[in-house]
Amino acid sequence: YGYQPRDIIGRLFSDFSDPSQVEADLRMLEDLRQGQAFFQHETLHLRNDGVPVHLSVNAIPLHDESGQVVGATGSSRDITEQKLAEDREMDLQARLARAERIESVGVLAGGVAHDLNNILGPMVGYPDLLLEELETDSPLRGDIEQIRDSAKRAAVIIQDLLTLARRGHLQPVPVRANEVVQAFLHAPGVRDL
Repeated sequence: YGYQPRDIIGRLFSDFSDPSQVEADLRMLEDLRQGQAFFQHETLHLRNDGVPVHLSVNAIPLHDESGQVVGATGSSRDITEQKLAEDREMDLQARLARAERIESVGVLAGGVAHDLNNILGPMVGYPDLLLEELETDSPLRGDIEQIRDSAKRAAVIIQDLLTLARRGHLQPVPVRANEVVQAFLHAPGVRDL
């Protein structure tokens, strides 16, 4: 603990407890006074320099000839390294669980992207076929071009989902904000707002 013997002798076990453990340690001492033994009572104490020490405590009451508790004897084992190893293992388990959740989201994203790709295929291809058949001045031309352009933008989003599913690296591409806003304003349904 880093104390001199004169600093420890005569003091209570709970005097060295971390504030979060004082109540539990005092309860253990009271139960010892009532004759109850303790085995592997875990607590947290503070060394002289404030560094926490995890302890596993074994304590048994001492009785006189009449059966009255007159003291206690016990031992404490430093389990700080064990507790730190347990904390590291719990952290690794949490990271693994998080990685598994992310992987399952990627698999789901990949499945959704493939399904959407199958649905979107005709929406990307057919507008071009229709535009070839339409007259240049047809009033439907603008709407069909909007459908084609929207489908192509959706295809890009689906590719992003597939990249996520494969844990690929996204390549940022500069965009012209004015073009994005104009495309949105001319998208089907937006004109009606």
